[in-house]
Amino acid sequence: MQEMPKHNAATSLRSSGRIGIPGFVVILLGTMLGGLSQTQMNTVLPNCMEELGITVGQAQWLVNIYLLVLGIVIPIYAFLARRYTTKTLFSLALVLFALGTFFITYTDSFFWMLGGRIFQGCAAGIMFPLSQTVALTDFPPEKRATMMGFLGLAMGFAPNIGPTLAGAFAVAWGWRSSFIFLLVCCILDIVLARVCIHATPPLTGEAKGKTEKLDIPSVILSTIGFGGILAGFSNLSSYGAADVHCIVPCLIGVIGLCLFVYRENHVENPMLHLAVFKDRDFTIGTIMICALFCAFIGVTLLIPLYVQEVLGDTPLQSGMVLFPGVIAALIINPLSGWLMSRIGPRPIVCTSSILLVVGTIGLLYLGNMSNLWAMAAWQGVRAFGISGLIMPISTWSLEQLGMLTADGTSVSNAIRQIASAMGTATIVLLSSEGIPAGAVTAQGTNEAMAFSLAMSLVVAVMAFVFVDRKKNH
Repeated sequence: MQEMPKHNAATSLRSSGRIGIPGFVVILLGTMLGGLSQTQMNTVLPNCMEELGITVGQAQWLVNIYLLVLGIVIPIYAFLARRYTTKTLFSLALVLFALGTFFITYTDSFFWMLGGRIFQGCAAGIMFPLSQTVALTDFPPEKRATMMGFLGLAMGFAPNIGPTLAGAFAVAWGWRSSFIFLLVCCILDIVLARVCIHATPPLTGEAKGKTEKLDIPSVILSTIGFGGILAGFSNLSSYGAADVHCIVPCLIGVIGLCLFVYRENHVENPMLHLAVFKDRDFTIGTIMICALFCAFIGVTLLIPLYVQEVLGDTPLQSGMVLFPGVIAALIINPLSGWLMSRIGPRPIVCTSSILLVVGTIGLLYLGNMSNLWAMAAWQGVRAFGISGLIMPISTWSLEQLGMLTADGTSVSNAIRQIASAMGTATIVLLSSEGIPAGAVTAQGTNEAMAFSLAMSLVVAVMAFVFVDRKKNH
């Protein structure tokens, strides 16, 4: 495995503040669009199923293809960050996002809509790690936690408000109107990016970045590895865990990932520096984030499906059940970053993990609940916990990687997409055991929430055992 660079001023960071606050705000807005698009489809999925004439299993691909593409593109980001400027990468991501959103908005074909989600996933695969890298490398140490806290608006607030926003737009102007809103915002952000983001050198410097070449075998193995595992879990709800459609892609993915790891540890210029796993905090933090996303993303799909398919309520009502999470994310994400810079990560992470567990226990028998207010209240408690976990854990685990920050954000984000796909597929599989095949049931909903509780407990135990008391490392 590659040597872990020493953490000193000469090697760890680019000069502080080169992007500046206006540029960071533009990047934050673009990343929020990616966060919105990740969960926005969940609320309107029943509308898509009805209009396009597709099953739950097929419709789930509109959710999971996004995660699949993220898992393929994100590992390549570390190389791109070493070769191209932030402005170039971010502008490319916005153009891809605009094209994908356009396809989704103005097509009646399932395959074209799937193509649009692929473009959106490519864009988010660049924006998610890029924004974290900027927050951790372009600002001085005392501001990093605060910047990551505001970035939590994209990682926590945007995915939470996505279903609510989509439900409101669907009731008022039809389900496609929410994607028109995304398209307009994206075009506006493209204009702002041209004005506010300066053409700064790549992460490792202009000269070195330009001479580095992309290792094509690494790209192929990464695509097979991450893509195979994600595809296998995406087929889980449609075919079952014992089916060849699930087993074969997962097996191919595991083999590809093993070969990818071997190659990255033996080539002179690896696409992704896996030396990041020598850092104990990074390894622990990555595991915690994966468990968190297993508990988080799938439930944002489960609640709209249950409210609409079982209770027979509207997309707006299902979106409003998730609305307290929007308020929680809006308040807690920036607050958690500010607090972390003052009292350290442990109090925030431990308290938030307790809230996540308590809120999930409140929804443990979701399949027996019909009171939307009670659902909204317990989901709000969960959201307070989730919002207090995402960025503090990410900051705690990434802030000491120095020149490997881009690699760390790539690895962390890629692995969390596998966890998100696994969690979402498992929750859909558990919840949709009814007749006709694939129908969401009350009992299945309860089983899915039990899985979410198990993942929440993993996060809580690891928070109390491993997260230390240091303010900044």
